[in-house]
Amino acid sequence: MTGKIFTRHTGLSIQEINEWITNSRIDSPYLRLYKLFEVTYPDLWKKYFEFFFKTAGYLPLYEYIVLFLKQWNVFQHFPENGPYFLHLCELIATRETSGENNLSSFLYFWNETKQTPLETTEREKPFLLKTTEGANAIKVLTIHKAKGLEFPVVILPFLKFTPFGTADIRDRTRFFVHEREWLKLFYIKKDFCDYSERLDTLYRERERQYVIDELNILYVACTRPEKELYLLLGDSKRQKNLLADYLFNLDNLKGFIHDNTIVIGQKTKERERYSVAGVDNVCDFPVTD
Repeated sequence: MTGKIFTRHTGLSIQEINEWITNSRIDSPYLRLYKLFEVTYPDLWKKYFEFFFKTAGYLPLYEYIVLFLKQWNVFQHFPENGPYFLHLCELIATRETSGENNLSSFLYFWNETKQTPLETTEREKPFLLKTTEGANAIKVLTIHKAKGLEFPVVILPFLKFTPFGTADIRDRTRFFVHEREWLKLFYIKKDFCDYSERLDTLYRERERQYVIDELNILYVACTRPEKELYLLLGDSKRQKNLLADYLFNLDNLKGFIHDNTIVIGQKTKERERYSVAGVDNVCDFPVTD
């Protein structure tokens, strides 16, 4: 009920719904929310919920969802997301052919895809909206999901190298060590290393592994382009970007620095290149054969 579909169509604000949920849990902790909603908002219940509540499990899922999209004016309220709703309907129709024709089984299938690591799983792929191969379009991916892929041009915004000393506090202080049949948890702050050689060894090994992981991520990110690579190396409010400092102070790159931009390689002939003037600390690395 706090989602955009509900609030956009009913006119109720998220704040109003949240307050109603909170008060309902306090005043009637043992009653189901849908029954309380029916009592509190009888007109909304009758107009938008009653039919779907009574027909759930009786109508084919595809017909059920299509009626829902129509009743709630989803395509009118969210025209920019139309292709994704149509893809959802197509996915439901496809699963109906394999015998999964009810809401419970589809919700189970939906929830299974949430157990997803960084890489796309086979279960997650049906939910991805496929675009035409070779289309002249922009793809937005995480570095992990771009692993193994190549693109003509790659732009890496906010690229930085985070030193171990400024990493998330949990990464810096919690250490799991496997010894024989035991898994031990250590809480180590850098100051502790001055008083224990063993803790210092554990800390340095963790720091070394962290730096290797960060370098591997940078390697994956910077080896995705086929022709052009753009690195945007801005500083944050809390700390300087060490990667920018490193690149702009490399002796080998001194001859390629112009103002706050590093340009290496020749302009590509296939397309017009646009400048990135006005962006501080930009490394422009066209990749040439």
